[in-house]
Parts: sequence; structure tokens; C-alpha cells
Amino acid sequence: MSVMLRIGCALCAWVGLLGLVGLLGATGAVAQTAPAADPPTALVADRVTFANDDTLIAEGNVQVFSAGRELRASKLTYNTTDESLLIEGPILLRDGEETVVLAEAAELDTELETGIMTSAQVLIQQRLQITGAQMERRTGGFNDFRQVVATSCEICRPGQAPLWQVRARRVIQDENAERIYFYDAQFRVFNLPVFYLPVMRIPEPGVERATGFLFPEFLSSSLIGNAVRVPYFITLGRSADLTLAPHITDGSYQTVEARYRQAFRRGTFTATGAISEDEVKPDETRGYLFAAGLFALPQDFTLAFDYEYTSDRTYLLDYDFSSKDILDSAIGISRVRSDELISASVTNFESLREADIGNERSGLIELDYRRNWEPASIGGLLEFRLIGQSQSFEDNIRNEIDSPNVNQVRGTVDYRRDWTVGPGFRFGTEAELNFDYLHIIDDPDFPEYQTAFTPTFAADLSLPLIAPDTNGSGVSYLLEPIGQLVWTRPDTLDNPNEDSTSIALDTGNLFALNRFPGLDRYETGLRSNLALRWARLDPAGVTMGVTVGRVLRFGDSEELDEIAVLDGDASDWLTQVDLDFGNRLRLRNLLLLDDDGAPSFNEARASWAGTRVNLNAAYVWQQQDTSALLDNDLSELALLGGFSITQNFSATFDLRRDFILDRTNRIDLGLAYENECIRVDLTAQRRFISNSGDETDITYGLQVQLAGFGTDIGRKRARRVCTALGRVG
Repeated sequence: MSVMLRIGCALCAWVGLLGLVGLLGATGAVAQTAPAADPPTALVADRVTFANDDTLIAEGNVQVFSAGRELRASKLTYNTTDESLLIEGPILLRDGEETVVLAEAAELDTELETGIMTSAQVLIQQRLQITGAQMERRTGGFNDFRQVVATSCEICRPGQAPLWQVRARRVIQDENAERIYFYDAQFRVFNLPVFYLPVMRIPEPGVERATGFLFPEFLSSSLIGNAVRVPYFITLGRSADLTLAPHITDGSYQTVEARYRQAFRRGTFTATGAISEDEVKPDETRGYLFAAGLFALPQDFTLAFDYEYTSDRTYLLDYDFSSKDILDSAIGISRVRSDELISASVTNFESLREADIGNERSGLIELDYRRNWEPASIGGLLEFRLIGQSQSFEDNIRNEIDSPNVNQVRGTVDYRRDWTVGPGFRFGTEAELNFDYLHIIDDPDFPEYQTAFTPTFAADLSLPLIAPDTNGSGVSYLLEPIGQLVWTRPDTLDNPNEDSTSIALDTGNLFALNRFPGLDRYETGLRSNLALRWARLDPAGVTMGVTVGRVLRFGDSEELDEIAVLDGDASDWLTQVDLDFGNRLRLRNLLLLDDDGAPSFNEARASWAGTRVNLNAAYVWQQQDTSALLDNDLSELALLGGFSITQNFSATFDLRRDFILDRTNRIDLGLAYENECIRVDLTAQRRFISNSGDETDITYGLQVQLAGFGTDIGRKRARRVCTALGRVG
């Protein structure tokens, strides 16, 4: 038999209960009062009896619902005089969706908001459990614990010590502020005391931003020294924060890192930096600053800017803050629509390479406007482009390296139309007209003003042959020969600052009208781009594609004389093979071969995405090519991946190997252990700290994070399984 009652004010509840006695005893059905005002608390129980005129006793599967809280117990005694609930356990109290309280006995008010609970255990967001000999619930969302043990680790047997725990004389949980305060706190590992704090404050699990210390990181570098990195996070209102991370060292160096973030209604701003004093450059104060912002402007425009500064060439690499060897500070606005692009930017470059001493700084102003139309009368796609560039060098540097300032404007009109004719032939034509204006400042070896009018005409023909699925397997085949004929009138500008110093040949630019990446050079003359594509398409299995292509030239092209893969009457043979084994294994190989079958370039890539292993591999080999600024052969391997060793252990690695120099330029190894209550990260890194010489830096790192202490670890890890012998996993 189950009984449901409403308990509100003493008078309303008692009148309702007296009216139900006869009905409950006669029918044994669920009953409910119907007072004029809906009382705040409801009671459900198997049996309800009245001991005195002011006492109600509920026994058996007792449930109380009040103001979003739910209480379950074995027995409840309600005193209508003082409106108190005397509850016998085992007790389970749910306070909202994130907090669960277990206790042996309790004395609470009818709203379950205030009172005292003995042998209480609170579980917050299924992450952090706080156990106290006594817990007092106070008005305003305060829970006051005495003689406390707190941990997020599973405990299999009564009395068993968890992996880690915090013992405290007193703990106060502020539910409204989402903070937990520990007094006389002692941190223990396997029940062994590690350190003591008189007062400690942490955010509740699930709180994303709260002022306080983050977990420290232990660092050891053969170049810099040993340190403990201690980040301190500071909230600056709802939309900004600051993180300061001093390095507590053995005296070999001093460093403080900082990061500032702020969110605005229409954008964001972030700045990171550090300042150091060390024995690498003992007479200098070293540092860096990177700042970036992104803001939405009216009329769909976007403002983006970034600033990059470092005190010296090697600071970023010495501390492994960044591997950048060219800093670029820029500001620009842009707007992108379906038929229009507008972009304007100013960029300052600073090289950190030793080879660029005397040529460190330069500036670039870029303007880019693009608009396309689909003329209804003639069909096809019409595009207009206007590009402007201004390159500048500092006077002392420009005079030393003889690099003048250059201003250039290019206007382009491009029209393309495609048809399908006959039994499936795809025919396309394209015409492009380029007008260039070049202004060279302070260089007597070049004309001050230059103009060029460069037309390009192209026609292409392809015949995609498709063998459809005939047996229901879902597999289809494609064979497509493609031919393109291109002619460009020679009218190349004479630019002292060549922007197109190197050129590549791959499937992405095989049918490009101009493969030079800059504004200063064109592929000229008559040429033919040819390719044959074959593909096996299987949505549920192995998909394979093969592309073979080549560029044939009808006449000499002086601008390609120094481009090894494109010079002469014919380019190298291009072959690319792609294999896709479902969503797990993907392979790609790009190979360039000369007429004798000798390779000049090879790039192989592989990726594997499994349930326990993820791997990305790339190998690049390139023959010596002075046109590509490659004085020696190149042979490099890069491996990046991670794998799960067990349910709790995982490993990561990052390897960069140079086979020409016969050395591993960089290797990063990481080992992590994570369960429901802790994550431990061990890292080791070995890298060359300069392009010249054999000096290396070996760095070790250790970081420990505790679940429930302001972190999000452990959520994706399965909780360990208890057996008769204890916890496993």
C-alpha cells in the first residue's frame, strides 16, 4: 500500500491528514489532500500512522519531494509543531540534477533545505564525493561538513584508502557560488600525507572559470634548467580572464608566462607572452608577445589582426613556445559573399633565420577584390579580379641587400563556359585577360614604371566513362581522359623582387592557367596539359584512384628554364595513387618521373584512424633543385600518432627524421594514465635547437590532474570495476 500526502504549513497538513485516515484504512489506495493553496512538499510512503496529535510517522519506501529536491528513506517522523522531519536511513537526497547526498540519519525542515545529517556523503556531478561525520545544511545553499574525506576515486571496500584523498577538519560547500572551502586540509596519496594547507578553495566540478591555481607542471630542460610551472587563473568579470604562470626554478633561470583573453559582443582578443632571464643570454632580458583579435564589423565585414614579437632569434625555440622562423604581424579587413570577395591587409615580416641576417624585415600591403557573375544571355561564369601589392624594406636593410620597394596592381577579367556534347564529351573554354602595372622605387637597374597586357586562352576536352553498378554491390568505375590546350602571350614583367622563386607540379595545379604563385611571372607560349584518371568507387569498401599526367610545350619558355620539373618540351611525368579503405586507412603517393623513369620528387602519406590507434605518416623525397632553393637532396619522414595501451594507459609520439643528415630532428614521446579520478602525463622531447651544429635540447615534463578539482578529466574513462578481491582496472 502506498500513500501520497502534501505537507505544507502545520494547519493545512494536519487538516488534510485527519480527513484521510478513514479513507486510507478502508481502501488502501493512494490519496492526496486538496488544500486551497498548493503546499510546497509531497510525501509518498508504504505506511502512514499518527502517534500523537502532532506526529506523523511514514515507513517503507519513503519519498519526499520539495522545491526540486527528492529524498528517499526507510522511515520519516514529521512533527507538525516545529515542522521538522526526523529521518532514518539509509537516506538518499537529490538536490537538483548535479548533487546527491547519502546519509544514515537526518533532521531536516519540510523543504529539505536546512538541518543536520550524520555520516553524510555528497556526490557532486558524479565526480567529487565529500564524506563527513556530520553535515549541516543551511539556508542559502551552504553545506557545512565536519571531519571530512574528499576524493573522486572509486572505493571498493569499506575502510579502503583511495588513490588520493583530501582530509580536512571542516569543509563548506557554497552551492550558489559553486565553491568548496577546505580548512586544515591534508592531501594524501595511498593514505600517506603529502602536503598540508591551512585553507584551500576549489570550484565545484563542472565550473569552467574560477579564480585560483591550476595544476602545476614539472619541467626539466638540458638547455634551460629545472622548474615547476605554476599557473594562476584570474577571472576578470564574465568576459575576460588572465593566466599568470611563473616558473619556480633551481636558480638557473627565471620566467613568467602570461595569457589574457577577452570576449566582446562582436569579437575576441587574445594575448600570450613570457619574459625570461637565463644563462643562455645572461646579459639580456628575453621575452615574446603574440596577440590576435577577430571582430565582426557592419555590412558583413570582419576585422582581423595579430602582432608577433620576440626579443631575439632563438628565444621561442629555446623555450619551445613556438617553432615559427618568420614572424608576421598583420591587420586586415575582409568580406566574403557567394559572389564577392573584398580583402585589404598590411603585414610586417621579420625573419628569425640565420641565413636572413641583413634581410630580416619587410612590409607588404595587399588589396584584393573579386566579383563573379553568371550572365543569363551567354551563360558561363564571368569573374573580375583586382589585386594590389606594395612591398617595402627598411632603408638600411634595402641598401645592403639591394632590394627596392615595389608597387604592383593587376586587373583580371576571366570568362569560362562548359558544355556537354555528343555521347558525353565535356568541353570547356576559358579566356583570361591580365593587365599589370609595376612601379619600382630607387633602382637604376630596372625601369621605374612597367606595364604588361597578358591574354590567356584555353580549351579543354574530357570524356568521363562510367561503368555503373550492375550486380548490386555498390561498386562503380570511372575512366576519364582529359586534355587542355593553353596559350599565353609572352609579356612578363621585369621585377627585381621575385615572388615566384619556386613552382610545384601536382594534381592541384596540373590544369592551372598559371602555376607561378606570385604576381610577377607567367607561364607563356603554347602548351598542353594532359591527364588520365581512373577510379574505383565503393561507398562501403575500398575506393581507389589513379592519375597520370604531363605538360607538353610547343616552343621555348624562358621563365621555366630553371624549373627542373617543368623545363624543356615536356614536364616530368606526374602520377598519383589514392587508396581509401573505408573510414580507417587512407594512402596517397605523389611521384614525379623524368623520361628515363628516374624520380625527381616523391611524397607519400598514410593515415589510420582506429578504435585504439591513430597514425599519420608522411615521407618526402626530392632531388636537389636550385630553382626550389634546395641545394641538397631532401629525404624526411614525419610520424604523428597515439594509441591506447590499456583502458587507462595511452601514448603519443611525434617523430621528424632527416635521412640526408642522418639525424632525428625532433622526437616527442608522451605517456598518460587516466582513470575516473586522476590523470598523469609524462612527456619527453629531444630536438635540435638550431639548423647548424649538433646541439640538442632534451626536455622532460610531468603533470598531474585530479578529477573534480576544476578539470574535465575522467569523464570519458570507464570507472573501475569492483570484484570480490577489490578494484580492478
